[in-house]
Amino acid sequence: MNPKKILFALNRYLPAVSGAETLASQIAERLADSGHQVDVFAFDSVFDDDYVRRGRQIQKREKINRVNVRRFPLTKFIYHDRFMNLLEKRGIMEWYTGRRGLFSVNMINALYNEASNYDCIISGVMPFTGVIYPAMKSAGKFNKKFILLPLIHFGQISERTNMNNFQKGMIFPEQYRYEYFSDSAMKMYEKADVIITQGVFEENFVKQNTKSAFVRVNPKIEIPKEIKKQKNEGFTILTMANHNFEKGIDTTLNAFKMVKKSAPDAKLIIAGAIEGEYRCSAESVDGVEITGHLDEDKKREIFSRADLFVLPSIAESLGIVTLEAHAYGVPTINAYCSGSMQIVKNGFNGFLVPFQDYLLTYEYIMTLYRDGNLLDKMKANARQTAIGEADLTDGYGGGGFSAKRQEKQIKNLMEIL
Repeated sequence: MNPKKILFALNRYLPAVSGAETLASQIAERLADSGHQVDVFAFDSVFDDDYVRRGRQIQKREKINRVNVRRFPLTKFIYHDRFMNLLEKRGIMEWYTGRRGLFSVNMINALYNEASNYDCIISGVMPFTGVIYPAMKSAGKFNKKFILLPLIHFGQISERTNMNNFQKGMIFPEQYRYEYFSDSAMKMYEKADVIITQGVFEENFVKQNTKSAFVRVNPKIEIPKEIKKQKNEGFTILTMANHNFEKGIDTTLNAFKMVKKSAPDAKLIIAGAIEGEYRCSAESVDGVEITGHLDEDKKREIFSRADLFVLPSIAESLGIVTLEAHAYGVPTINAYCSGSMQIVKNGFNGFLVPFQDYLLTYEYIMTLYRDGNLLDKMKANARQTAIGEADLTDGYGGGGFSAKRQEKQIKNLMEIL
């Protein structure tokens, strides 16, 4: 093998731990394990609100699991948002800043000055074009291979969506039309030499709209050899995310309020950050436990307590936390969207609901609460999905999400490199 020098240009990297950072770090570390030199350029941000209010300092340079990480400060100035809006309305700098107006002059300069030292550049994720566009331009300037990790959010999808012609059945909330399907975004997909995808939705999109090649790389998840369920005081529902409107936390809370009337022993655990207005609502509901951010050991403990996982979000590129729930034998309730539909088969390992449909969410929760046999069957099916023993027939989740499967996919990526 001829070792390569590979540069990742990303909006965030570890210790940020959302699905995007998890997948990017898994790819970077696997390439480093294979003998390649892997460097990461990223913003000096950890949590979502750090983009607008940075309160936590992290190291500017460090090595994480053989990957060299270098972080750059965001460029912010007085009346920043007003100025970005003005530029956007005039069609100026859209590629450099994107809708969110997030960019780093220091990172842009580093990309332009140092891209010639690398064999290829991998950049993502959408819609952070303030990272992707400079990375793409610097790769083109020095004739380097440019690989895009977009993690496209396709938004709501109906139950009747035709998977072979999915665009006809798709509903694009305006945010996702703007951030993932604007003219500038489409040009980036077209200019990428290779696009890293997570499933058939992205792959169909690439085939229909670009001439770019693609390679699928799915996240790996920890799959415990055996599951020791903790005894709890009642039926335990878990939700885990950076909770906001997009993640469907209001749907989860509204459904649980109804559940509590029918099932007084039910409990809802809310893990992860939660926006202020929803936190106030959650704290007023009996039976709700709010944990905040969890380390990996605490996550394992929480999954072992759960009977059911609920995350009815409007959009997921795939949904690592749903996969993690399945690995622990926890069936899930998710909203119809491309990411969730790739791993949840309705009535098999969980249920799918329209976004914001808290009544149907409530009905499905109560179905599993009342029918222990069905719950046990779906728990087994969820576990089989994560391991790869379940036949979902649609080709989305076949093969499971183990480290072994990802290793094969990374080998395909290395062949392209």
